Amino acid sequence: MQQLLQLMGRYRVVLTFVGLQLICFWLIIQQNRHQSATVFTSANYVSVQGARLSSYVTEYFGLKQQNTSLVAQNKRLLEELSQLTVSSNPKDNVHLPGYQFIVGKVMNNSVMHAENYLLIDKGKLAGVEPGMGVVSPDGVVGKVKMCNDHYSIVYSFLHPAITISAKIPNKGILGSVKWDKKDYRFGQLLFVPRDIKVEKGDTVLATGYSSIYPENYPIGTVSAVSLQGTTSFLDIKVQLSTKFASLNYVYVIKNPIQKELDSLQQNGAPEHQQQ
Repeated sequence: MQQLLQLMGRYRVVLTFVGLQLICFWLIIQQNRHQSATVFTSANYVSVQGARLSSYVTEYFGLKQQNTSLVAQNKRLLEELSQLTVSSNPKDNVHLPGYQFIVGKVMNNSVMHAENYLLIDKGKLAGVEPGMGVVSPDGVVGKVKMCNDHYSIVYSFLHPAITISAKIPNKGILGSVKWDKKDYRFGQLLFVPRDIKVEKGDTVLATGYSSIYPENYPIGTVSAVSLQGTTSFLDIKVQLSTKFASLNYVYVIKNPIQKELDSLQQNGAPEHQQQ
């Protein structure tokens, strides 16, 4: 307390000046309507801006929680949609269980190499196994290459090992989709005969033949169609649905009956086979 009094005594002139200024300022505001309104408006503006800044800060630090919540919600919706798809099949197939989805955070991702991969934070302990399909909320992402207890390496669709059996449902067109090896935003729809009418904007979906990806899961949309020389097939460019350059979370697809399906294949599916 004595030190405080000594400090105040040392700066008594400055403190007296500041105090008199505050009193003058208060008297001016009290006796003049214009100045009073100006001060009130300014104070209100500062208060509003402070509240807005506080709101922005709160929202920013809450983004991670909101993002996690949205990812979990997407997972539930995907599983519910899978169950609805199964229940709409003919009665001989209604006993088939729907797909399950394991949420994985992307730890590393490449899009500019000749062979691109993803690293996700889910492995064997979460139920992930090699060969499982991987998707995003927007479209197909790739297939699990290998995994340990906690992490998995995923073949990105932007890899020559991945070919997906695809269709344009409204026209009954079947083909295969591969990366064009040029641009991470585009792929190619292959093996569509040149006499088939394919148009820009047509939707390209997974056939579901291998059961790695659910039937009708998005792959992309036709962005260009052309003929190259005397080839028997159309040159079809597909804009991919998945935004590979900005992947944060993905979903590993677990098909409970996949092992039964695989056991029926004599030699298994090689890496270059359609998925």
